[in-house]
Amino acid sequence: MKIQCCNVSLCCVAEKPGAAPAPTEAPAAVLAKKLDNLFFIEEPRTAHVTEKGTATFIAKVGGDPIPSVKWMKGKWRQVTHGGRISIEQKGQEAKLQIREVTKSDSGQYRCVASNKHGEIECIADMHVEGKKEAAVLEGDLRAKLKK
Repeated sequence: MKIQCCNVSLCCVAEKPGAAPAPTEAPAAVLAKKLDNLFFIEEPRTAHVTEKGTATFIAKVGGDPIPSVKWMKGKWRQVTHGGRISIEQKGQEAKLQIREVTKSDSGQYRCVASNKHGEIECIADMHVEGKKEAAVLEGDLRAKLKK
């Protein structure tokens, strides 16, 4: 006697003890294998930075083998190590740090992780405020807190 229960992306079959195992469907097995071998443990977060400050994006990736990470600005431009930009990957942790940020550094940054099983990506935004704008916002906040 078989009891079947199916979910949207997963199908499991329960059988009597001692019965031969039922064959699994290939597409579900392939999907699960890809997810098991390439994934984000922690995605980078949106950064709000004042001009001349430092922005840091940190992503944690997992998989077997551990994926390599590259950082992109916008759709096409790869961010490279050097000058104001520091890129590090130690095991599962990948870090992009931009020092002395300017308004032109604002925008969308993509973290692209890849290994032999494929490529995945996630997006984080950077918002750079001018020093005067930040001072006005800080002043407004202090005024509101005093009330």
